[in-house]
Amino acid sequence: MLALVGARFGPVLGVMLNDDEWPEPSPASRHARSGKTKISWYGLKGSHEVVLLCDRSRRLALLVLPPDTPEPVALTASLMACAPGNTLSANETLTRARAVAPASP
Repeated sequence: MLALVGARFGPVLGVMLNDDEWPEPSPASRHARSGKTKISWYGLKGSHEVVLLCDRSRRLALLVLPPDTPEPVALTASLMACAPGNTLSANETLTRARAVAPASP
């Protein structure tokens, strides 16, 4: 994923994770590196989100769907998240998608 994002937006220099949602690493690996990418647990405020820090000060917020998300909700949330002009947080996107997605078959 980092290589694909890097090809479009420039090198991914950092990955910010929400420490409430991602397993806490040991203190020694708290600021781990994956190749040239620094992975840090910064305690992002928003849930269901990962932030990629790219070249030229670009920040990409990615929606992270919980594994048990029903397919209609996941599809609706994904479409909402990538819609031009979307200003919803990841948590707001998922909440709205749950409210408006068609019922599972």
